[in-house]
Amino acid sequence: MKKIVLSAILLFLVFVPSVFAHSGLSSSVPKDGEIIQEEVEQVTLTFNTSIESTSTLKVTDKMGNKVSLAEISVNNKEMMGTLESPLTTGTYQVDWKIIGQDGHPIEGEYSFTIESFEKEEPNESIESQTEEITVEDIPEDKILREGQPNSSTSSMMIAVAYILIAALAGAVVWLFRRGGK
Repeated sequence: MKKIVLSAILLFLVFVPSVFAHSGLSSSVPKDGEIIQEEVEQVTLTFNTSIESTSTLKVTDKMGNKVSLAEISVNNKEMMGTLESPLTTGTYQVDWKIIGQDGHPIEGEYSFTIESFEKEEPNESIESQTEEITVEDIPEDKILREGQPNSSTSSMMIAVAYILIAALAGAVVWLFRRGGK
């Protein structure tokens, strides 16, 4: 009987860490804090688990103006945002929202800087470039809605896991005391 109980405890402890594992950003191109000396035409985010196709990303300049994205695609662990026009000199922030394999919504942000680089640019005014960069309409099906699971669900699952562990430990102690009599 003791072997069965110990085996059950070991199995339970092996599977408990999956409750605590959440999706997170593994890598990005451009990287967080990176200083680049070339145009950027695409932002690629790679996560440590598969993500839902409803995941989104948004790119803004240092003034908070949205950068137009031609397409956002999600494939397994990777989300890619293709820009309508390449990013030029400046600091940019990438905000992302995903629903990971564990069903929990996760969001984050990071920034990178593009320093000036040699490139012939057409004679356009800065004002017209700014207008071109700030226009963006994210497709309706790419926006996360209220009512989807939030981080309090994650906290609740962790609390339940701790309660189950405590109950299991109590049962083991009770069984050992009972078996010793």
